[in-house]
Amino acid sequence: MRTAGITFAVLFGLSPGAARAAGAPPGPTETVRSFYRYHFSHDMGFSTAELSHRKRWLTGELYGLLRYERQRPVPNGDVPEIDGDPFTDSQDGPQLFEVAAAKASGAKAEVPVVFVWKEKGKVTERKKHVVRLQREGGTWKIADIRGENGSLRQELLDLKRKDHAAGHAR
Repeated sequence: MRTAGITFAVLFGLSPGAARAAGAPPGPTETVRSFYRYHFSHDMGFSTAELSHRKRWLTGELYGLLRYERQRPVPNGDVPEIDGDPFTDSQDGPQLFEVAAAKASGAKAEVPVVFVWKEKGKVTERKKHVVRLQREGGTWKIADIRGENGSLRQELLDLKRKDHAAGHAR
């Protein structure tokens, strides 16, 4: 799985552009490619340690919401609200990813990403997501990931508000 994702990513033009060579920070498309290259080549589990390794690609808000959710106590016998990989919105991770060109406007951008599942060499499933980025500290950071189940950021905000309303705020 990891090798396939890296091989796919390398095959689809991940060499730095001219702006990168000149020392400029990566644009939104390269930021998303870089994030998913890392994500697919490392443990895709939703642990505190794995989350901390991805911090540099995430806005402060999204990272904080993910940390809150990761550290939220779960009653014995219950399944956590986020059960699986929040960055691909899956329990059984995809083998490949495809990143399309960004649509940027000012300090915000959207980058389409398609996750691909394969079995016995054949594509069995494809899911399109949109990664939303914003400029933070002079670089592009992932602010949200929208898939067929909605917005990761909004789901995390809703879970946190639910905790606060129930008096479980930390």
